[in-house]
Amino acid sequence: MTVTDPRPPDEFQSLRLRVFELIEDGRLDTALGVALKVEEHYPAKGEVPFWLACIHGRAGRAGEGLAALRGGLARGLWWPDEWLLDDDDLVPLRRSPEFDEVVEASRANQDEAGDEFVAESMVLAPERERTAVGAVLALHGWGGDAVAFSRAWWAAADAGYVVVVPESSQMPSPGFFVWTDREAALADIEAVWSASEADHGLAGLPLVIAGFSQGGGLAVELALDGRPAAAAAFLALSAGTPEDVTPEPGAAALAADRGLRGRLIVGERDEHAVPQARELARRLGEAGLDCPLTLEPGLAHELPRDFGARLPDLLGALLGRA
Repeated sequence: MTVTDPRPPDEFQSLRLRVFELIEDGRLDTALGVALKVEEHYPAKGEVPFWLACIHGRAGRAGEGLAALRGGLARGLWWPDEWLLDDDDLVPLRRSPEFDEVVEASRANQDEAGDEFVAESMVLAPERERTAVGAVLALHGWGGDAVAFSRAWWAAADAGYVVVVPESSQMPSPGFFVWTDREAALADIEAVWSASEADHGLAGLPLVIAGFSQGGGLAVELALDGRPAAAAAFLALSAGTPEDVTPEPGAAALAADRGLRGRLIVGERDEHAVPQARELARRLGEAGLDCPLTLEPGLAHELPRDFGARLPDLLGALLGRA
């Protein structure tokens, strides 16, 4: 799909982050209020009833937690067995004999849905009269989606880049897309890139592979391996763990030899991502790859707040245009 008009900024990731922070801080009543408002605005998001169940479970309210899941089931939502059966927050719910019925109903909803959904991959293109100066392959994060993630990249299109935003076909819960299966992820990305390359004349344009969170780790891996096309640079935002980056042996050194450069950006309050980003930067640096790490003051697991304003300069610097 090619989009020609900007959309409002996505708010779901920031709302997700807010709910998670409130839960971790033990402010369960406040988290519940925020999550209920999110559910009102995003009724098709499968993860939101699961948040509600987790909040109630932490508070020892098994009945309310089961009711939250049943509400989602009534809308056709579902959750993976591992979410329902392994999450510690749901221990009080699992003690109820009614919980098995929820698990079975979730499986039934998923079976009924089958593979009906169509991935909403996006392409943001410069104005028709403008010659494209480069291409960006932008990968959404764990639990993200292409439509929402594409909204962060309009400044790149305005600056003359064609931005291709694939959506994963891996959907463990409605509206929740992941890149966990690497073979399936590569198949999805290569299919979208191939179609976009033909439709938008991307051959020969310098390519930056970018991504957020799990998509950031995947962006690094793809850039190192030269897939789905040879990239000039990568931009990893709150990237996945070093273990998530599994390129071919020796790929980092070979990529450095061919001039690949990168940039890692992570929020200083992103407690899990900061040590992982430092380790990833160390490994890439040892391979001779130019990849500075920036810690964003006050930022958690999210895109920089002024990302759109900074994006053209970030891309230009990666491509040696600054």
